[in-house]
Amino acid sequence: NHIALLRDIQKGSGGFTEFVPLSFVHQQAPMSRAGSAARLPEVRHGPSGVEVLKVHALSRIMLNNWIKNIQVSWVKEGLRMAQLLLSAGVNDLGGVLMNESIS
Repeated sequence: NHIALLRDIQKGSGGFTEFVPLSFVHQQAPMSRAGSAARLPEVRHGPSGVEVLKVHALSRIMLNNWIKNIQVSWVKEGLRMAQLLLSAGVNDLGGVLMNESIS
């Protein structure tokens, strides 16, 4: 539903130049940190490789005529996964950021 919503917004605005599916990084999340008051034991430690692949491929299929660039954050996914995702619809490798933390 989220990707369809983005596509609908893009149809009306044309404002997005790229889409970057980002995986959940549990090491940075208070809900996963041991000793954190916000820790939730049932929180998964991020997606599997197959799930990452599916999200990027599905993004290309659903956004193909509306958002030209699907980007992978190779810093988050690793170089090998980023290479694989280039065969699954990704056409943009994210650059190196000073701080990969997204708030």
